[in-house]
Amino acid sequence: MNYRIYESRAEFKGTNYMEIVRVARPDVRSGEAIPESEGEARELGQDGFLFIEEEAFFLADGIIAKHFEKYGHFGPNEIPKDIGQKITAEWEHVAALMGQMTSEEICAALNLNGAFAGIWPGQAEAMRADFVSEIDNHRTDIARFLLSLARAFNAFYREGDWIYIEGV
Repeated sequence: MNYRIYESRAEFKGTNYMEIVRVARPDVRSGEAIPESEGEARELGQDGFLFIEEEAFFLADGIIAKHFEKYGHFGPNEIPKDIGQKITAEWEHVAALMGQMTSEEICAALNLNGAFAGIWPGQAEAMRADFVSEIDNHRTDIARFLLSLARAFNAFYREGDWIYIEGV
């Protein structure tokens, strides 16, 4: 699994990814966002946005869904700063404790059952089992990923009050 966060769509070679954009206001329409810096509609996929491999982002989904009940992995999501800061704080907290937790405890802390049930009803248990193995083998990489993601979100929130997330 690739845990890198890309800032250029050209660098990211995959086809299934999550795109994260800082927006000025919650006015996102199919394929368009209102970026903080522009103040007008601009298509997604621009440099300066964040691009993350979809499978790696599943590890972040559960905590997002826990704090933002309207969250949909495949849909447009506009997350306000007050909720986003709770999400980033929890990613940081889980990352800090991962070295002391079992893989099962990490799955629970990341709310993976909740995340997978929302994405693939009926397949949550099988998906969780795959991620237990991933956690067993890449615990340090996952902790770094969660911390990097929290830093990236917090940087966006220092400049604006909304973040837009969409699976592509």
